[in-house]
Amino acid sequence: MASPSLSELYTHFSRAAARGDARAARASFYQLIGLRPRAPEEAPPAALPTALPARTASLLRYFQPRLIDRHALLGGARQVVKFEDLSLTEAAALARELGQRGLKVVRTGPYSKRFDVTTTAEASARPLYNVIASWGTQAEQVAEAEQERSLEGARRAGLALGYPACCVEHFVEVERRARATRDSVNELALRSPRGQGQDAPWPSHLLSNLSPIGFVPCSLGCPEALGFAARVLGAVEQRAPEGRQLIERALRRPLLFFRYPLFYALDGVATEREGARGVRYAAALPNDDGLGTPPALRALAHDELGRVLAAGDELTLDAGALSVYAQGALLARWEVERPGVPLLLRFTDAPAACRR
Repeated sequence: MASPSLSELYTHFSRAAARGDARAARASFYQLIGLRPRAPEEAPPAALPTALPARTASLLRYFQPRLIDRHALLGGARQVVKFEDLSLTEAAALARELGQRGLKVVRTGPYSKRFDVTTTAEASARPLYNVIASWGTQAEQVAEAEQERSLEGARRAGLALGYPACCVEHFVEVERRARATRDSVNELALRSPRGQGQDAPWPSHLLSNLSPIGFVPCSLGCPEALGFAARVLGAVEQRAPEGRQLIERALRRPLLFFRYPLFYALDGVATEREGARGVRYAAALPNDDGLGTPPALRALAHDELGRVLAAGDELTLDAGALSVYAQGALLARWEVERPGVPLLLRFTDAPAACRR
């Protein structure tokens, strides 16, 4: 029997939570995050938890233009930029402002979108718009290519946006697989670059609105992608010198990633313990993406993971287990059920071209 798609797993969780079935919701949650429960399934919580984390991080947010792309466009580092998933009011204001600056602007939409397959189609039916702006005719080329809604259209749009050809071809293959597996293209894309399981240069960070690349690189050390990032960071430094330092500090933070709505920013440094990659941290904060991730999912993640991470100060992840330690003593350990679902993303120095 084929394993359920990611969308089906979220649906199973949502239905179990809606009927108050703590056992089924907890089982679905652990299927989603790729771990085995620590406590026996025979003794699940009597009721679903409701407490939400008191503190969160805002790394990846939707429904707002990426400021770093605006700097790149107005600073000349990019000739064309696509600002995605905006409200009508936000899109109209941005289109008007960029048009007044002499750019060619194309607004596309309305459309609706099921973000990262975590919400129902009805919940995400708000009308959304894109604003594509360029100094030449690229905006029209991007809009025309995207109307095809095909792999060839995705290829043409990526090239028109100025993304490296190697990365565009890589993404086209990821999208081909996503259509075949019915899973989220974002989930597949994040795990697709070559070099997974190794520390990556911080400009290749993909899970933040401050990321200098707005596309999936073919590898975490792709020279073309890092060159793209260097140009964007150079524009930021010219237009907002203090912003360049803030970006680097934010993107150097390690991440414990499970799914797009479920990942933690770790304020800490890389460690190794018994051959496993790890992080010693002072805080582990869940990302708040602004999508309205179902409270039941957030509360269960906080109860099963967040509380333990908050009590610890070090974690390790390898193919066999996620382990959390406090002052050197093992606090909790989960066996990995689906290798490749939980990821420990650590970031290291950038190549010389990306440095100040």
